Parts: sequence; C-alpha cells; structure tokens
Amino acid sequence: MLNDRDCRIISLMEKRVAVKKSRNGKGIFATQNFSKHQKIFQIKGKLITCYIDDDVSDDIRNNTFRFDDELYINPEGEIGVFANHSCDPNAYLLKGRNKLYMVALRTIAEGKEILFDYSTTLDDSDVWSMQCNCGSDNCRGEILSFQTLPKETKLRYLQQKIVPAYIK
Repeated sequence: MLNDRDCRIISLMEKRVAVKKSRNGKGIFATQNFSKHQKIFQIKGKLITCYIDDDVSDDIRNNTFRFDDELYINPEGEIGVFANHSCDPNAYLLKGRNKLYMVALRTIAEGKEILFDYSTTLDDSDVWSMQCNCGSDNCRGEILSFQTLPKETKLRYLQQKIVPAYIK
C-alpha cells in the first residue's frame, strides 16, 4: 500500500513511473514504455560525503547513489529511494550536465520494474556490500564493487558504456 509520501513522489514524476510493491519491498515501475537509452527520471537528493567519520546514519549511507569520486546523492524523500538492484538490469545510471539520471538499458515495457546493477556504481573504496535477492537466473548472490564482478560481466558493462568514469 502506498503512503502519502509515495503518492506525492509519483505525482512529481508526471506518471512516467509508479512506486509499487516489488520483490524487495517497494520498487519503481514503468507506467509507459521506455526505449533503449531513454532517460526515465532524474536521481535527485542532497549531495553528501560518506566518509566513515561523517555523521551519516547507516540507513542513509546504504541508500545513496555515487555521484563522483567523493560525493553521493542521498535520495531521501525522492523517487530514487525506491530504486532496486538486479544482476540482470534493464536500466543504468548516467551522469550528464552535473545531474544523475536513470536510463533504460534496453526497452522497458509498461508495468515492468526498473532495475539497475548497484555494482556499476561501487568502487573498490566503497566498503558497502549486500546479499542479493534479485531472483534473476544469473544472480551473483552478493552485491560488491564493480572490480569484483565476473570478467564477462565487467566487459559487457564497459561495452554498453554503463559504468561511470569514476568507477572504471
């Protein structure tokens, strides 16, 4: 069941996406078809650092998006807080004009959950990890940094140009 905050976020997104119950709590779902490389929405939030001695709660730290070498976006109160991971993603993050966007990696049909691979935004300096529950056939079981991905996966992601320069 969506709460008032979820509904406000959806209305801000002009109904291009909706927050709904998903495999892992709540997720972001397409309310229209998206073509390959189409921008879906902007990841918004406060820019923060996540240094070990920063006064940032683990909950916030666990839900940030890496923005560059040192800055992260805290999406609290924004649609991005509902972005979920998949080891078989249909979307990726793209930084352009000093903004971060969720972009379709391939065609996404209306009604499908929009998922990206968290590992594409994790550098070796990120100590964060998570058990994976994405359910894809090629699930890796654990989400770690980009450098720990299987060689074939890394090469595919690099060829698809979905890995930010500050991660490579």
